[in-house]
Amino acid sequence: MAKWRTGEDGDAGTLMNHSMLRECTPARRDGQTIALPLCDVLAQNCQMMSHSRRSRDLVRTSSIGFHGEYLWRERYSDWGQLIWASRGAISVMVGQSLWLVPARSGLWLPPATTHDVRMIGRGVLRLVFIARARARALPKTPAVRALTPLLREILRRVLARDTLTTADPRDGRLLGVLVDELSEVSPAPFDLPMPTDPRAIRAAALVREHPAQPPDAITIARHAGASVRTLERVFRAETGLAFGAWRLRARLMHAMILLANGESVTRTGIAAGFAGTSAFVHAFRRTTGTTPGAYATPGVRSRTSPVSSQTGVPSSTGAEIKNARG
Repeated sequence: MAKWRTGEDGDAGTLMNHSMLRECTPARRDGQTIALPLCDVLAQNCQMMSHSRRSRDLVRTSSIGFHGEYLWRERYSDWGQLIWASRGAISVMVGQSLWLVPARSGLWLPPATTHDVRMIGRGVLRLVFIARARARALPKTPAVRALTPLLREILRRVLARDTLTTADPRDGRLLGVLVDELSEVSPAPFDLPMPTDPRAIRAAALVREHPAQPPDAITIARHAGASVRTLERVFRAETGLAFGAWRLRARLMHAMILLANGESVTRTGIAAGFAGTSAFVHAFRRTTGTTPGAYATPGVRSRTSPVSSQTGVPSSTGAEIKNARG
């Protein structure tokens, strides 16, 4: 269990993992306990910021240290936001698409996008919220963006300032550079579109439940209550991917999570159902444009090494939210 760090804005709340589904610890603000309702996985963020303060903000930032597996359900913000992790793995469910945010990448979400965030392993989740009026120049749909060296440096400066406001001309200039850089970065395809047909949903669930020993198409079709040809047609119509391509992408996304949590390339390939390391490396490179070894950065592999002061915050047991104000 962890609490939002209480700041001058009165932010408060609690974060729970899957072993704490029936617990909810009250948070404190200005020395007073705030009773929070019983929650499923993540309690609400009690925002008590004054309207005058909110109206001046251009950018806000948040940091979440996590250790284990956490699910943040039905997040919503009127602000656009960029989400990434300095370490560990995060996935985001938006509508019928599951997005994996790979290493050295961030997920852009336009304003008013309801989504679930799953944090797996040990790391630090970073969020940069951009005011709706300033987010108009950015994509209108979710997209994974590569964090280029320039973009990482811009984000480092934004995080160091914590909040950008209209009161400081330097903040406006820094935000302008951030928006320009986000607009120019090419999107990377790391989403897994989810089907809506009940038969395809059953098929997708079976594939994702058994990545190490993926069942063949006939077994999946029998479980789903449809023919292989029907599943091929439904998956292509609802996800834009052939059934085989969807199954491969699901296994590779599982592999990315393992790599992000420090698993070796060899063991990851086995856990993702590949016959050998070479087959895994080939499929990974063909789909993502990089090798599993390059994807698993040294900072990600080391489960016990401290988080860099430039890219994260000191790791801690459990999860902790700082300034969650979006």
